[in-house]
Amino acid sequence: MKISLAEMFWIFFKISLVLIGGGYVLLPISIDEFSKKRNLLTQEEIINFYALSQCLPGVIVVKTAVFIGYHLRGKGGAVIALLGLITPPFFAILIVANLLNKVNPEILSYINTITIAVIVLVGASFIELAGVCLRNTFTIILFILTILLFIFTNLQPVIIIFILTVLGLFIKFILRKIKNHMRGKV
Repeated sequence: MKISLAEMFWIFFKISLVLIGGGYVLLPISIDEFSKKRNLLTQEEIINFYALSQCLPGVIVVKTAVFIGYHLRGKGGAVIALLGLITPPFFAILIVANLLNKVNPEILSYINTITIAVIVLVGASFIELAGVCLRNTFTIILFILTILLFIFTNLQPVIIIFILTVLGLFIKFILRKIKNHMRGKV
């Protein structure tokens, strides 16, 4: 099934309307739109685009949308996904800039309500990622180590990610060596 450029624009436009909270909010919404509703991408493909987006500089949401658009419709799809994604914030910024001149308690109350919704959507992202990524004992142990390092050390998140990446690669290398060694004995 191929998606039209107009439909792709509309999907990313709608996603952008509720995308307060950034990249973590994009994940469950994209999985719902492109995997569950339309069966255009697998959940793993979307998570891979999201992970790849985190490895590159810039806004994760924009890069993920561009990757999805490019995967589904090539360069035109990438441009349309980007345009769909940036159109609502463009107009929102114009409106908010105008309203900031007249700040009132109702606007602040609205912003606080949005914060609660963002927390819920970040939690939904965690659940989606955990279901896909925590598949075996090895990944569960790395996950637990990550949490423990975040809670009980003052290390920067980048350092923790680096340490656990190196540790994970080292353990995988050792396990592969052991497995190959065992095959040689049989």
